[in-house]
Amino acid sequence: VTVIGRKASLCPWNLYGYRIQLAKALRKRSPRLDVYGRPALPVPGHCGAAEDKRATMARYRFALITENCLHPRWSQGYLTEKLFDALAAGCFPIYLGCSNLESEFPDAPLLALSGPLNAAALCKKIETLGDDEVLRRVSAIPDAFTRQAPTTRYSARKLYDAARTAGESSRDFPEDCLQFQTSATDRMRLKLHAHLVGLYHRRRTVT
Repeated sequence: VTVIGRKASLCPWNLYGYRIQLAKALRKRSPRLDVYGRPALPVPGHCGAAEDKRATMARYRFALITENCLHPRWSQGYLTEKLFDALAAGCFPIYLGCSNLESEFPDAPLLALSGPLNAAALCKKIETLGDDEVLRRVSAIPDAFTRQAPTTRYSARKLYDAARTAGESSRDFPEDCLQFQTSATDRMRLKLHAHLVGLYHRRRTVT
């Protein structure tokens, strides 16, 4: 499964067009790939919008995750909700994006792509993974979150602390305003963590 939007950018290293072209090519090779997103995408068999993204993805074994851009320098540390949504849904992510993923999320339970591939090369790479290896990596998702806590590392609390530290040398920040944003985002982070713990303690079978 892949959930993508129909967007455009003048940024020369954006992946918006690549996502759609790859989805088209993969659909030609295998109609088993379901593509969700809005507005309507020019992809055969488009399944419409994923109103509940995590519930939709949870029905699938693999998730093709492509960040908005890829650049050796400018996409360092660029991890978005796309990857974490797939992990929370229990999918095995096939991921392209963060250029220093190994240092940001060491031993992440996914198949990381070093750069854009055509459909044939991507299918060949996926086929090299056996069922046992996929299940092993998926079962490692809860431990990866507990041990490395990526949702904590990228939380609003970290941003707030960094902003406050920087502000102390120049001017005061409106703490009550930032605290409102921080508490709302932290609640989202804690909800995701609780969902992960509950999902995998039930030992869900990957199909």
